[in-house]
Amino acid sequence: MSEPTPDPRLDAVLERLADEASSEGPDGEDARLDALRAAVQADTGLGARLQSLSTPVRVGVLVAVVLLVAGAVAILNPRPDLALYPRLRLLFEAALPGVLALVLGSVGLRGAHRPAPGRGMVLGLVLISVLVPVFSALAPPADMMLPGAKGQGAFGKEALACFLYGAAAALPTGLVLRALHRGPPPGPARFALLGLGGALAGVLALQLHCPIARPEHLMLSHALIPVVALVVVFLLTRGGASRGRTK
Repeated sequence: MSEPTPDPRLDAVLERLADEASSEGPDGEDARLDALRAAVQADTGLGARLQSLSTPVRVGVLVAVVLLVAGAVAILNPRPDLALYPRLRLLFEAALPGVLALVLGSVGLRGAHRPAPGRGMVLGLVLISVLVPVFSALAPPADMMLPGAKGQGAFGKEALACFLYGAAAALPTGLVLRALHRGPPPGPARFALLGLGGALAGVLALQLHCPIARPEHLMLSHALIPVVALVVVFLLTRGGASRGRTK
């Protein structure tokens, strides 16, 4: 039988209680323990249930969400050339972002009892996550004669529509990753992994939805999503750090 995964939030509270109990005597310690028990019992919402799952189960939830997003797009709103597009090219352009989303999410959801991802690993995953969509955008088009490959409307309007579509598709995975994260609020490195996991799920959805093959369109819509995700992560973590210093 596997050992239960320690909850760093509870460990931190218990450590603080132990430090403060010596100055408050037995009565103060009992009161704080009662308050802790009440808080743990009250924390029974969906977020608490998701965080209480084992790491393999949480990764399984992530896999299910990514597959659900990809399946919904492929069934309900697929690109018009999906049946004609070269299979190996589609495998690279769609499956690779999906696999990256799962890898990023799995590393970001790593249990607190395991070592935190190293700086080199984080930087490598961040670079790969940004460069894969860029490489896909700059690669020679598979076939400009496929339906929709050249676009059908104004360049700016189509690029903005695709970017918003990908961002909307990235949001469910990003929110689920944040809900599955166990412990204190994630630091910048782990937050970047979780944010990029959601962003790559959005890129996967775009590859299954958008037939436009022009490099300028792909750079300003598909490849821009991970970059914007990193900017959002930077702003959120910087804002959280600023609020922490003012307290």
